[in-house]
Amino acid sequence: MAGELASMLRNAGGTMTTVAHSKEEYAQYIEGITDVMSYLGIDTSKDFTVNGMKYSKNKDGWYESEANSEAQTAYEQLKANNRTYQFADEKTKKQIAYISDYYLQTVPESVKAAWQETLEETGVNPFQTDLSSTLTQLSVEQDFLTGGNDNIFGETKESCLAAINKILERIENPLATMTEERTA
Repeated sequence: MAGELASMLRNAGGTMTTVAHSKEEYAQYIEGITDVMSYLGIDTSKDFTVNGMKYSKNKDGWYESEANSEAQTAYEQLKANNRTYQFADEKTKKQIAYISDYYLQTVPESVKAAWQETLEETGVNPFQTDLSSTLTQLSVEQDFLTGGNDNIFGETKESCLAAINKILERIENPLATMTEERTA
């Protein structure tokens, strides 16, 4: 019974969920689990232990294991650190350097130096792991339009500035719906 209850609690906490379930269905599910646990003498208003795992209700009212809560906190911290250049771990900084080298391979050295200086001054990671970067989107679009040239920066300071303006324009005006031009 404890194993089955632990499985139900994991499911209620979202580790085995799908988007097919509505909040109302989960509320009913949680109510059913609470009823079963009350029947078994488990006080769900406090933290409780089932099958050696400590559970409590999270901010959304779902049952969450201590391990799941700790893992979520660690994941959120890692994500936050890797969103910024100055707090990124060494592996992430190496990945940023590798991707930067790819995009900047044909630009003048002064542009490469300015790029690195900007990373350090602003602290922004332009290649966040949980998002598709604007730079990547524009590069893929150009590759598609030109049949293989994804170099949006070009080889001159002027072409680099034009690319930066294009990136800033896209950041300010992200793609929303498919335009007729893009559809064509």
